[in-house]
Amino acid sequence: MDQDTLVGRKIVRSFKGLPLEITVIGGRLVDTDMRKESWEPIAENVSSFGNASESEHCSKILLLSYNNLPLYLKPCFLYMRVFCEDAEIDVYKLVRLWVDEGFIKASETESLEEVAKGYLEDLVDRNLIIAHEKDILRERILTCGIHNLLRDLCLTESYKGHFMCSPRVQVVVKGGSVCFLCGSCVKGKETINIPIPASLFPPGSQGNLLSCGVCAVIYSHIKRLRMVMVLYSFLQHTKLRSVNVEVYRLPKFVSPPNVHWLWNLQTLSFWHSSDSSVVYLPSEIWDMPQLRVIEAKRVVFPNPPTSHVEEKHIFVLKSLHTLTTVLNFELTDAILGGIPNMRQLGIKYNEFMKGSNASLGNLVGLQKLESLYVKEGSEWDPTEGEFLRLKVLIIVDCDLVQWRADQSHYPKLEYLELKNLSSLEEIPCNIGDIPTLHTIHLKECCKSVMDSAYKLWEEQESLGNDSLKVLVQEGVVDFSICEFMALPHQRRWQ
Repeated sequence: MDQDTLVGRKIVRSFKGLPLEITVIGGRLVDTDMRKESWEPIAENVSSFGNASESEHCSKILLLSYNNLPLYLKPCFLYMRVFCEDAEIDVYKLVRLWVDEGFIKASETESLEEVAKGYLEDLVDRNLIIAHEKDILRERILTCGIHNLLRDLCLTESYKGHFMCSPRVQVVVKGGSVCFLCGSCVKGKETINIPIPASLFPPGSQGNLLSCGVCAVIYSHIKRLRMVMVLYSFLQHTKLRSVNVEVYRLPKFVSPPNVHWLWNLQTLSFWHSSDSSVVYLPSEIWDMPQLRVIEAKRVVFPNPPTSHVEEKHIFVLKSLHTLTTVLNFELTDAILGGIPNMRQLGIKYNEFMKGSNASLGNLVGLQKLESLYVKEGSEWDPTEGEFLRLKVLIIVDCDLVQWRADQSHYPKLEYLELKNLSSLEEIPCNIGDIPTLHTIHLKECCKSVMDSAYKLWEEQESLGNDSLKVLVQEGVVDFSICEFMALPHQRRWQ
């Protein structure tokens, strides 16, 4: 029997048959170069726990895996303790939180979100995070979770080192007794004892420093924060990197001009309980150069302040890469020149906004655009070179009739979604020739769209392109276009 096998068996004998230990150490071994010299230190460490009780043995095994994590992965792993036991964690939300908390190292070749997804995959490979739901077509993890014993480890190690120096994310919920950090309901009179300047309490307003039990424990070591009053009558501290504001059913929410006091802010999100609510951003938003993400169901984005030619560079949001969904977005040179690194954009126009400033052709200046969500127009005739990096295109709820496009217009398109298009004559057949396109997803579209999609799929199949998936959503079920066309006629168009 070779030496590598002997070392491996020595490790396995130390596990006492506990599956979590086997899984976690297995993830640690996979990360090595699989040589005996790399496995021997792990075997020695594991064997040294032989006299421990079963629970203590398990804790030490898990701690060993944590201690062997690269430094850049440790904060991401420890952060998992903020989620409840057995939580189904949305990966998009998790990645955003890691970025907002400042855990992700900048890269010259990838966005912070892409780097964060790589961190997640690394932790999954090490069996410290469990991948639950996956999108097979787009090869990505949708939801994940963490074993309760590993979460306990996160809690223990976090408290030891005061892991969270200060809160970076705040949820602003108006009304009731809610935590001033996470927005959850507060029972009793839990507070965080932080000195607050009296000047922050103007007549008629109330400062809210109630905290839930979880936040009170996590941030119990905090002695002082620099606070400002920006949203509602709530306090925000100036180190915040992410604020999520609940808009309720207000038909109109005007973000206050002093929002730029939150000079470290990177993510500004608004939660709507009504689809008709509109958020109005102040022109001072252009004084927030660190902003990376602005999200709302409907948001009115202002023009930059009027400036002299030599001052135009001042009003450029170089970090802003996600802006959704902008109502009646004026695609002027002043605005588009101020958001040069936009990668994800959502646009919605109503019948009152037409003309040159609403033409999607103006987006040619956004050369880094990768994802476009649009509700606009009856005709779209893109020109070559407009969307050279676009990977995701979603067209929803518009009266689009004619759409002329081919491979030269979206050379890197990967995913196309069409929803509730009742007037579109056909999907451009040459769309199928885009080599990177792997999915066309149709939802609530008219018969002419379905027929052209089936024709496109048949043509690609005859050319040997079996990697293109054309899906049709019927209720909550996705059918392939072939399966859908085989359904009874009454069911297809009911």
